[in-house]
Amino acid sequence: MRRSERGSTLTGWLGIILIIVAILGGLWLGLWVCFIGGLVQIAEAVKADPVSSWGIAFGATRIVFVVPVAWIFFFICVFVGGEMVRDS
Repeated sequence: MRRSERGSTLTGWLGIILIIVAILGGLWLGLWVCFIGGLVQIAEAVKADPVSSWGIAFGATRIVFVVPVAWIFFFICVFVGGEMVRDS
């Protein structure tokens, strides 16, 4: 079965949009959610009246796993988007 020209173009554009979402989402997830969120969580845990060791540990874990989490999200989206562009 042959795809129509319109469906092929739409798939290509969706693939490009998914690649852009991968770049922006990887940056947002890595920088804002994991890194800055981890720093803020550690600061809030230290500021608490009884210092929260759980908050410090979880914040440090978020900072440590910033790179793997962001790269996994990025690679999944880029792989799917690249396949969509290649197939269009």
